[in-house]
Amino acid sequence: MDLAQAHADLQRQDIRAKCYEDWIRESIFKGMEVIIGIISNHDSARDLLTSRAQICWLFYKVEEIFGIVETVDVDRVKVLSNQDVTCSSEIAHIEGQFNNLSSEASKRKVKEQEILREEERIRKKRKDLTIQQEQVEILSRFEEKGSETGESRLGRSWILQATGFAEGENPSEEFYWLCNLL
Repeated sequence: MDLAQAHADLQRQDIRAKCYEDWIRESIFKGMEVIIGIISNHDSARDLLTSRAQICWLFYKVEEIFGIVETVDVDRVKVLSNQDVTCSSEIAHIEGQFNNLSSEASKRKVKEQEILREEERIRKKRKDLTIQQEQVEILSRFEEKGSETGESRLGRSWILQATGFAEGENPSEEFYWLCNLL
């Protein structure tokens, strides 16, 4: 049962209970009017004693009406209590779903951050690999030109040191730029 349905049921029961209360109130007032009429319209004590049976019957009916009121009130309290439990369980269920969704959203946010970091690491790795591939191609061209003279070897060593690489390491972009100057 959803909250809107529970609310509508509660309103219908409130209307029914209000009708019962109005009917009971009217019945009590009518009964009291009859009792007052019987007592005030007696001509003698004998008439009053004769009317005693009617008065007792009316009191019995009034007690019966109050019993109905009690039953209606007890039933209404039970219904309201059941609806309260139903609404509370619905609210707890919705809160549970909300907490699960919030937790899932947090997990996905963390996962998204991990994926973004991994993508950045992969981009950087691709860039480094591209640079290394270009460096290997430049070194290959350098070696294809023939045997190196002492001067070009010294220039190459100097370029490698200037770019922060030792002989045999992969140089950086500056190395290519400097090599192209030679």
